[in-house]
Amino acid sequence: MGQQKNIGNWDDLEPEQGKFQWRRVDTIVALAQQKGIDLVVCIPGTFLYKPERPIGKWEVPEWARKRDRLGNPDGKDGTFGWCKSPHRVILPQLDDWRNFVKAYAERYTGKIPYYEIFNEPNWYLSPEYYLEYLQVASEEIRKADPAAKIVGICATSDDNADQNGFIEDCLKLGAAKYCDIITFHPYTARIDNGKPYTAMEGIRATKGLLSKYNIDKPLWNGEMYYLVSSFHPYVSLSADEFTADAITRCYAIDMGERLGASFPLYYEQLFANCYLPNTYFPTLRHAANVTAKFAANSAAGHFLNGAVPLKTIETADVLCYLYKNDDKLFSAAWALRDPVELSVTLPPNAAVTAHDMFGTVLERHSGKMTLGLDRPPLWLEWTGADAVAAGQSLEKMTVRGKNNLKLGRAIISKDGYACISISNISGATVNDVLLRMEAASFEAPIKSEASQFAANESKIFLLPIQIKGNPEAIPLTVFAGTSERMLKQSMVAGLVETLPVEKDRFTEFTSIVKTVDGKIDSENDLAAQFSVSYDDEGYLLVRVKVIDDAAGAIIKDAPWDEDCIEIFIDVFPLLSENLNQAAYNKSTFQIAVSPRRTDARITSNKLKGVTLSAVKADGAGYKVEIKIPLSDHLGTLQGKFIGFDIAIDDSDSNKRKSQTVWSGSSDNYQNRSRFGILKFK
Repeated sequence: MGQQKNIGNWDDLEPEQGKFQWRRVDTIVALAQQKGIDLVVCIPGTFLYKPERPIGKWEVPEWARKRDRLGNPDGKDGTFGWCKSPHRVILPQLDDWRNFVKAYAERYTGKIPYYEIFNEPNWYLSPEYYLEYLQVASEEIRKADPAAKIVGICATSDDNADQNGFIEDCLKLGAAKYCDIITFHPYTARIDNGKPYTAMEGIRATKGLLSKYNIDKPLWNGEMYYLVSSFHPYVSLSADEFTADAITRCYAIDMGERLGASFPLYYEQLFANCYLPNTYFPTLRHAANVTAKFAANSAAGHFLNGAVPLKTIETADVLCYLYKNDDKLFSAAWALRDPVELSVTLPPNAAVTAHDMFGTVLERHSGKMTLGLDRPPLWLEWTGADAVAAGQSLEKMTVRGKNNLKLGRAIISKDGYACISISNISGATVNDVLLRMEAASFEAPIKSEASQFAANESKIFLLPIQIKGNPEAIPLTVFAGTSERMLKQSMVAGLVETLPVEKDRFTEFTSIVKTVDGKIDSENDLAAQFSVSYDDEGYLLVRVKVIDDAAGAIIKDAPWDEDCIEIFIDVFPLLSENLNQAAYNKSTFQIAVSPRRTDARITSNKLKGVTLSAVKADGAGYKVEIKIPLSDHLGTLQGKFIGFDIAIDDSDSNKRKSQTVWSGSSDNYQNRSRFGILKFK
């Protein structure tokens, strides 16, 4: 299947009303038919003016702009969407739109099998407006070409746009009846170690929405240009560009999580420009060479095109999908974190041929299969076993780390302690384990006494330390192991605030003074303090008082752009489930409290049961008391600690003006490395 996102904007194709210029589309459609490619054509692209282009360009023809439904021929700032788009938006007359789509579909009847209606409309259209244009397009395409499939919604989470919120609102409005397939661009859940969510979590959440509304239609991954755990690598492309194995993992996950199709990459990403080797999108007008990405992409197509997923086997260290393709049985398997050794007792008479991610045959196994797994997946081809027997053998697999020990996150507190967790993953007792931590910011390396670790035991080490200066983050090297086998790992630890918390007794108020976004004009403009306690029922109690002399507007679905309290909870701050240790875990939560709203005051990304026990807001500011349930995660709180931060967002109009935090950074919403620590006494 081929994808052509934009083979002609409406502006290019109908420069004068009723007079069409089809030459470019004709050429591309003819080439696709000649090469046997099924096109997915996006119409119209968008309804935007894009000033960042060399001369600025509308994607809607001038004659249609003059007939804008709201009387705005120069467009309106992007306030129709769920994001504040920097582009101006036109709302064409529905009849003009209908005539354009009708002409398009009638000209290419039987030649374009898939029409995608808009690209990422949640950037610039409300669900209500989008539904109107989707319905009109669906009616005209189905009338002209009943065999063509309508691909709809196409929401993105790029730049933290509310992808699933838009999808859900569209489903509530009945959008599913106007499309055959639903697409999404899950940028906040890119790959298996993505942040804030893994690709698996992202797909499952979106598919959960379809199930919630009883929608039995395929979900496609329509775009994913940045297969890295963090956000767009614009700053250092040569250093942060994704590796070839990320392509294999992306496709395997999309198949294994039961997406209907996956075409996330821009085609030029598979090539390298020999003149501009570090260019992220090398232009093919210059000499271009195929790359490891091209080979991995081709192999994934060979193993996955037409695949039917059968079973998912997921452990803390390994992800494996069992699937069928052309009556053959396959698995895709890889390590989620560190290299591991995988052992599987195969069914009688079964054999498995292991291929690397490029399709090269590595070895053939029978009886017992032992594989070394790392981040690049292996393709496993089964013979002599049915799906049930293969699935049962994979479920009983044993996994051993190539290192006896696994390191968690390191945290360094401003009160002079370094804290880190170590787990024994060898399956046997390990004696005389030593820990050493080194950093240029330390006055001297720190060491632990020798320790014994029982099989599968985890321990927390808390060591006193002296730090030079006041760095925000500390690159360090950690050594852990025995004299015979020492694990060495580099990591970055945040230098964070700490606060002891007593039961049934609030702390003195602590000022929130670290400005990480915007500017505070005076104490009356913004000044904030918080106090904390906890109770026998396992609630963390947070009191906040804020001086704020101007109330901002209420911003639907973007509370952080209004007057807002953001609370960040990391239940297990030393736990690291991702290769990127700063990434959110399943036990990391963000809570937004909107004190100036009269309803829907609390928004949380999964932590249920958060309540407000008191709210008082006026023209001079607001006071709030928040109850946060932690007992389901931690049981009794006494003697334990959590990662914690609090941010105050200040808006004097219709967008955030400034943000202050207690410990962390403006990146708190996806980076937990600088959350402070609450210690429950």
